Amino acid sequence: MKKLILVTAVLLYQTMAKSNDYMYFLVDSLNMTKNELKTPLSGEILAKHIYVNMMGNEFEIQTQNDELFVVDAILESDRFTFIKDGMKFSTPLEDNNPLYGIDKLNASKAEVEMSHEVIDVKGDDLAVHLGPINFEVNNINMQCRVSEFTTAIDEACIQNTTIKPYDESKISKIRLSDLSEKKLYNLDIQTNELSIEEDDLFIEVKNIKGNYLNNHFGISRGELNCYKDPELKIIDVENLVYGCLKRSKIIGEKLSYQIPSLNMHINKASVIFDEDKMKLHSDYASFKNKGSVTYVAAMSLECDKDPIVVDINNPNAILNGCMRSMTFKLDRMDNGTQKGQVKDIKNFKLAVNTGNFKITGKVKFVFYVSLDVTGKVKHDPKKKQIVIDVNKAKVGKFSARSFALKIVKKFINVDNVKVVDNSIIIQL
Repeated sequence: MKKLILVTAVLLYQTMAKSNDYMYFLVDSLNMTKNELKTPLSGEILAKHIYVNMMGNEFEIQTQNDELFVVDAILESDRFTFIKDGMKFSTPLEDNNPLYGIDKLNASKAEVEMSHEVIDVKGDDLAVHLGPINFEVNNINMQCRVSEFTTAIDEACIQNTTIKPYDESKISKIRLSDLSEKKLYNLDIQTNELSIEEDDLFIEVKNIKGNYLNNHFGISRGELNCYKDPELKIIDVENLVYGCLKRSKIIGEKLSYQIPSLNMHINKASVIFDEDKMKLHSDYASFKNKGSVTYVAAMSLECDKDPIVVDINNPNAILNGCMRSMTFKLDRMDNGTQKGQVKDIKNFKLAVNTGNFKITGKVKFVFYVSLDVTGKVKHDPKKKQIVIDVNKAKVGKFSARSFALKIVKKFINVDNVKVVDNSIIIQL
C-alpha cells in the first residue's frame, strides 16, 4: 500500500522487566466480538498506531502522515494476536486475562495507553459488554492510576479513576445497564467530572436518570458524593448503591422519583445519609397520582437508619430507622381539591418515636383550625405494609377520629394507601 510503512515488526524473546510492559493504540475504529460463548474475542482494528511490549515481545505498526491501516485482532485468555498483510504477531498476557471476559468491544476515534503507571482512555465512543454489564461512554478522558501493569481494567479503574470530557466544550456521557434477563438497572449519567477514590465516589451532575429494581429516579444540576467500599474489586451497581445509602451527600435540582403509584418531583433538595441518620431538605415538591397533585413547601425529613452492610440483605434499613425515630415537617401542603373542600394544611409535623406517632398541623376550612392525631405505627415486612392505628384525633377542640382519617388520607391519596376502620394501611 502506498506510503504505508511497517516501521517495526520485531519479535524479542529475551526477558524484559515487568515495568516495561506497555500497550498503545491510536484507532479510528475498533470492533471486536465473540461469535459464541467460549470463542476468542476477535475483529478488526482500523488504526494509525499500534504498539505492544508484553513479557519481552515487542510489536509496532505506524504509518506516515497518520494514514490508516487495518489489522485483524484476536484476544484469547492468555494471548493477544495481530494479523497484518500476511504477518502474524502474538504476545502472551497475564494468566486468566480479565479482558477475555469481554463479549463485545467497540470504539471510535480512541486513544488507549496501558502502562505500569496509568490506564489512559480518550475518545469519542467506547462500548463494552462484560458479562451481564453493558458499559458505554461518549466524549471521555479517563485516567486510572495503577502501581503495576494490568489488563484488569475493571479492577484497576474501580479503585482510583478520574473521568472528564475529552472535548471540554461538551459533556461526558456514561451509561450502565443490566443485560441479564432480570434487567435490574440502567443508569445514564451526564457529567463534567466523575472521580473514584479508595472509599469515595464523586459525580458533578449535569443530569442523571435511570431505574433500579423498577424505581425510576433522576437528578439535574448538582453533586453526588458517596462512600465506596474500599474492598470493591469490580463494577457492582448494587454495592455502589449500598455505599450511597451508607454515607453520602446529594445536592441537586429537579429530583424525581417514580413508582407505579407515585410520581414525585422536587425542585431543589439536599439528601444526606450518615452512618445512623437520613436527612432530606427541599424548597418545594409535587406528588402526582392519577391526575391528583399534592404540592408541598419547605419539606424536611430526618430519620434514624440501621447500619448499611453490603453483605447482609437488609432492604428495610432506612424504613426500620424511620419506624424507630422520625420527624417530618412541611410549611404548607395543598392537594388542589375543589372549592369548598379541605385542601390546605400548614405547619404540618409528623413525629415517630419507637412505634408511637403524633401528627399536628393547621387545616383550612373557611379559616385554619388545629389538627392533632396520635396513635401507633408498625411495619409488617412479611406483608410489606405499614399500618397506622389512630387512637385519638382532634380537629379544633372536637374529637373527630374518622374525619381526621379522611383528611390524612386525602393528602396521601395514592393507590397503595387505604383507610380501614381506624387504621391507615400503606402497601409497600
